[in-house]
Amino acid sequence: MILHRKKSKDKLKHFNQLVPLIYKDVARYIFSITRNETLTEDVLQNTLIIAYENFSELKDIDKFKSWVLTIARRESIALIKKYKREVAIEDNIIEIMTDEDFSIPEQCVLKEELIDHVIKAINELRTEYRQVITLRYYNNLPLDEIATVLNISSSTARVWHMRAKKEVYNWIKDNYLQVDLKKKSTKKEYSI
Repeated sequence: MILHRKKSKDKLKHFNQLVPLIYKDVARYIFSITRNETLTEDVLQNTLIIAYENFSELKDIDKFKSWVLTIARRESIALIKKYKREVAIEDNIIEIMTDEDFSIPEQCVLKEELIDHVIKAINELRTEYRQVITLRYYNNLPLDEIATVLNISSSTARVWHMRAKKEVYNWIKDNYLQVDLKKKSTKKEYSI
């Protein structure tokens, strides 16, 4: 009985050391799926409870983050099915350019417009592609861990990642660049 208590305390201590390292990433990931703060808190709490209860089953401590994200994904999907909510992506997904590229105010506005268009493009993606993009660029997970989280093969994760990037690029090309070209042609018409 005393040995069991000591193991339980060690388990709790180790778990409590790991959770703060991943807490924000897990919360953001859950929010990107539920798109609701209250639901995010509920799912996060359930996820951490399940992770704690099954912590002893984790074979590789280096995979703790992807393991918890997998639990979070399953819990989020279960809750969405329960409430039949629409899956959406968080607005602050990725920044695709560095700040040095936008040194003057006009360029900063262009950067914000481009980011808005990238977010719109990501929201237009199939759910699987959105999840890969979210995990890759927002949670900074390597494709192998993304495969583990989504319960797919590594090659499928790479293919989905590539296709998602291509679809975002094409959407930006068709929508953002077309709008930009229309603005330029309108300016030329007025300047004549």
